[in-house]
Amino acid sequence: GRNAAGQRLLMARRLVESGVRTVSVTFGGWDHHSNIARAMETNLTPFDQAYAALITDLEQRGMLDRTLVMVSSEFGRTPKINKDAGRDHWPRVFSVVFGWIAGLGSKDGSYFLFTLSGMLIWNVFQSTLAKTSMALVGNAPLVSKVYFPRLLLPFSTILSTFVDFGIGFLVFAVVAFLNAWTPSLLGLMAFAGWLLVGLVGACGLGLLASALMTRFRDVQHVLPMLLPFVMYATPVAYSLQRVPEKWMAVYAYNPMTWVLEGGRFALFGEGTPVSTGWILYTVGVSLFALGIGLLGFRRMERSFADVL
Repeated sequence: GRNAAGQRLLMARRLVESGVRTVSVTFGGWDHHSNIARAMETNLTPFDQAYAALITDLEQRGMLDRTLVMVSSEFGRTPKINKDAGRDHWPRVFSVVFGWIAGLGSKDGSYFLFTLSGMLIWNVFQSTLAKTSMALVGNAPLVSKVYFPRLLLPFSTILSTFVDFGIGFLVFAVVAFLNAWTPSLLGLMAFAGWLLVGLVGACGLGLLASALMTRFRDVQHVLPMLLPFVMYATPVAYSLQRVPEKWMAVYAYNPMTWVLEGGRFALFGEGTPVSTGWILYTVGVSLFALGIGLLGFRRMERSFADVL
C-alpha cells in the first residue's frame, strides 16, 4: 500500500533481495496508555496489509524459505483499560507465563517478587551492553570530527544505567516491603557485588561490540535480536531449580546464571547457593570479557574516525 508501513517493508525486501543480510524496520508508536482503540485502528490496518503483502511477495520471489521475518512489539499490557482509555504496562505477564502456565517459578516465596528481582539484575546487564555497544555509532559525527579519548563514550553511558537501576530498585524495595522482606546489610553488599560482576562483563562485551559495529553495521541489528534469546536461556523469570538435569551443564557455563542466582540468594536467602568454584568462574569470565573488550577497542580505535 501507499503508506509508511508498505513503503518501509518494500524497501526492506529490496535490500534483502540485493544481498543485505539484516534489515530493521520500525513503524508507528505502540506505547498506548491512552486512546488505545483509535491508535490500534490507525496502526494495525496499514501494518497488517503491508506485512501480508511482504510475506506474499517473498513467497512469489522464492525468498521466503531463506528469509527469517521477525515482528516484535511493545511491553506486555494489562488486560484492564485505564481511565484514559488505554492499557498500561504489565510486568506480571512473566508471572503468568513462567510461574502459572509453565510452572517454572520459585519453590518458595512470592513469584512476582522473584521475577522482579531477576529483571532488576538482568536489566543492568542488558542496558549496559546495549548502551555501550551503540556509543560510537550513535555519536559518529562527534567521533569523526573531534579528538578525545574514545573510551569516554561507552563508559559515560553507565551513569544512565545506574539511574535506571536506582528507580527500579525503589520499586522493588516497595514491593518487597509489602511482602514482609527484611534486608540485611551483608546481603545487600553481596547483591551489589554480583551486580558489579554482571556490569563488568556487560562493559567488556559492549566495548567489543561497539568497536566491531564501526566496521560491521549488522552488529547493531543482530545484538538487539540476540539479547531476548539469551534472556530466555538465563534463569531470569524462572528458577534454576526448575531446569531439567540434562540442561544444567549448559546453564552452569552461562556466567549470568550465577550472577542472577547469587544476587537472589543474597537478597532472599533462597534459590541455589553459588559455590566458590562457580564464583571464581563467573568473576574470571567477566574480567576476561572486559580485557578482550578493552583490547579489541584499543586495537581498532585508530580507524574509528575513518570508518564512521
